[in-house]
Amino acid sequence: MFKKLCESKKIVENIYCIKAGIANMYLYKYNKKYIAIDCGAKKDIVINELAKLNINAKDITHVFLTHSDYDHVAALSLFDQALIYMGHEEEQMINKTTPRFSSFRFNKKLECESYTLLLDQEELTIENVVIKAVATPGHTPGSMSYLFNNLYLFVGDALAIKKGEVTTFTKLFVMDMDTHINSIKKINNIRRAKVVFTAHYGYLIKW
Repeated sequence: MFKKLCESKKIVENIYCIKAGIANMYLYKYNKKYIAIDCGAKKDIVINELAKLNINAKDITHVFLTHSDYDHVAALSLFDQALIYMGHEEEQMINKTTPRFSSFRFNKKLECESYTLLLDQEELTIENVVIKAVATPGHTPGSMSYLFNNLYLFVGDALAIKKGEVTTFTKLFVMDMDTHINSIKKINNIRRAKVVFTAHYGYLIKW
C-alpha cells in the first residue's frame, strides 16, 4: 500500500503525519506526549497543521532529525523544550565543514541550544518506546533513519517510494549515490519494519 505526501492526520496506531510544507514530519505519541521525526520548513505551517490535530508544540518532548536540510530543520525552534538528536556524521553539515551544494543553500543553522549525536545502531528508550538509530548516509553524510519498537521505520530522504516500490531519491539532491544505494539495501534488510515513512514520498505499509 502506497501513499504520496500525506495530509496531516493519524496514520496508524499512535503515529501522526504533519504536512510541514514540502515535506512530511511525523509524530509518535506516548503517554500524551510526542516524539517528532524532523520538524518542517516553516514555523507557521507547522503550527497550523498541529492545531488541526489539537496537538500543542510544547507536548513534543524529543526531536529526531533524519538530516539537516532546511525543509527538515527550519521549524526546530518551535520545540525549544525538546531534546534534539541527529546522526553523528551530520554535524559536518551543520558546522559547514562539508558543503551541501555549491549553488544551493540547503543547510540551515540549527535553532537549538544543544543536540545529541547518535551512532549507527545506537538505541534509546523513552518510557515504553525503544528507538534504534540506523545510519543511512548518501543523501547527506549523516543521514539517519529511526526504527521505533522494531515496527516503524522513519527514513527521511534515505529513499523514495514510487509506484509502490522503494527506489533512489532524486539524484540532484544525493551527495553520494553509491553510498545512498547501499543504505537502501541496508533498509530493505530490516525485515521487522511494518511501515516505512518518508519525508517526500509518503509511506509504505510492508505487511
